[in-house]
Amino acid sequence: MQDVTWAIATGLARRKHAVTVITTRVPGEPERFERDGVEVCGPAGTEPERYSPAFFREVATAFADLDRARRFDLVHSQSHAAIGLPAGLDRPVVAQLHGVWFSETELEPTVFRTLSPRDKASRLLRWPLVRAEIRLVHRFARRARVIVVDSAFSRDELARVNPSLAARDVRIVHPGIDYDRLQPIERAVAKRRLGLDGIVLLCLGRLTAAKGALIALKAFERLRTPRVTLLVAGTGDYKSRIVAYARERRLAGVSFVDVAEKDKALYLSAADLFVYPELTKPAFGLVAAEALACGTPVVASRAGAIPEVVGDCGTLVEPGNAAALAVAIDGALAQPERLVEMGRRGRARVVGRFGLDRMLDGLEALYAELAPTA
Repeated sequence: MQDVTWAIATGLARRKHAVTVITTRVPGEPERFERDGVEVCGPAGTEPERYSPAFFREVATAFADLDRARRFDLVHSQSHAAIGLPAGLDRPVVAQLHGVWFSETELEPTVFRTLSPRDKASRLLRWPLVRAEIRLVHRFARRARVIVVDSAFSRDELARVNPSLAARDVRIVHPGIDYDRLQPIERAVAKRRLGLDGIVLLCLGRLTAAKGALIALKAFERLRTPRVTLLVAGTGDYKSRIVAYARERRLAGVSFVDVAEKDKALYLSAADLFVYPELTKPAFGLVAAEALACGTPVVASRAGAIPEVVGDCGTLVEPGNAAALAVAIDGALAQPERLVEMGRRGRARVVGRFGLDRMLDGLEALYAELAPTA
């Protein structure tokens, strides 16, 4: 959510809009500063990336102070960040929801059943907090003139869990991908730069139970295709378990790598196939779009908005099914010419549907509709 927020803010600033972001305190920065053409306000009473009740009060106070000085035309709230603002605010409010239900958490049954008894107990103890936050998000969204969601899946999910809220003005604006930053690199060149040969699979993302990297390892064990390397990239609270599993099973073809943001395109381009075994139901599936932007086809879970993102540029399987994932990977690798074609279509799909400018165009049109005299 933070990356999307900043992409929106800086993109609008480049288009000559005056943009202010009110967020938690930014370490090493004063309470107010400017970066990349965006005014940033991190109230002194907040802590970095901690969204406590105090944060919402401080946001409301900061908004009132800033509004007196410049009078904002419109408020665009990421989730319920602006819930502390007056309910009768005389400016249009947009609520952007990146997920509308607990299906993106480890309480989603496909994830929950994979957890240890201790982890299950921990997640169940957190359920009242998760439920309370969802209620807050939905309560705030009722105050918004327009609700923005990331995908048709999220729109439909909202209709399923809260039909009265979904009956309001709900728009789909896909998160934008900076595809210029993710330029495809010729696969052989990318492999050579990374010291790789043979067939390369890449699983990249946060290493949590929800992201399914353990399913990727179990699928890797079942592969019939020879000379395959699986790169697992990312950090998270599940990494030690995943590494331990690879060692216990003596999976010699599995390597754990750290991928800096600047090297993401290199690794994605080196992969013959991107493996995305997500166990939740994501509102979008950003990492799949990033892989496609680099011309790398995807084998992914048929879950959440992933089918919307992948389209016909990959293969989809039931989440949590390692055997089906292995069959899908083997099947894809057996058709190298089709893989190349899917990669080409994947890049074109991202450029045509999920680009940063397309997201900004959609938001600008919405703002012009809500605040036509601004």
